[in-house]
Amino acid sequence: MSRAGTGSRPSANALSAQANRIDACIRAGGAVTVAGLAGVAGAISYSHTRQLAAVDSEVAWRTRAFPLSVDGIEIVAALVLLADRRMRRRSSEGVCVRVRPLLEVSRRSSEELLNGGMDV
Repeated sequence: MSRAGTGSRPSANALSAQANRIDACIRAGGAVTVAGLAGVAGAISYSHTRQLAAVDSEVAWRTRAFPLSVDGIEIVAALVLLADRRMRRRSSEGVCVRVRPLLEVSRRSSEELLNGGMDV
């Protein structure tokens, strides 16, 4: 004698557990991909920014530290945005008002370095 409904379909709990495992694998794959891309982007950014500092004849320690400070500011800004989102605060308007002038100064400085140096 067999019970009705057994053996033919997985239970709702089994399907939910399987979906949770699949979601965890997708999140892990996404995290590994983002970390890899961030590493590549960071290496390229560091190299480029270090070259800009070297063109300006900075001393060795500042040539190495300059890219870390620039990329560090970007990382902190991204973390602030993530924290604000988790706390359901609107921060984009304030961040744009504060960060846009800094980005403009950075862009102008880079252009001046590439076009023959800065007058400091």
